[in-house]
Amino acid sequence: MAYSLLGLAGNIISSIASTLEENPTLNLCDKIYCLWCREAERKLDIYEKIKSPKYFQKSPPLMKFTAFINNFRLKKYKSLSFQ
Repeated sequence: MAYSLLGLAGNIISSIASTLEENPTLNLCDKIYCLWCREAERKLDIYEKIKSPKYFQKSPPLMKFTAFINNFRLKKYKSLSFQ
């Protein structure tokens, strides 16, 4: 019962890539405690591209604090590397 689209993989990938270049935050959530989304924002330095930033995405002190906390949280994931 799900909707499906059929297309050439190259065209689909190209379309998705250009959409994410315009707005790289489309697949990120806005929860301050989400480790993966906040680290992606920080590592990719996409704060300026967030169309409707939340308070914690506009405040450099809060962004630094979130990164500090996430460094401790990431230590339990030994196989992952955010560099």
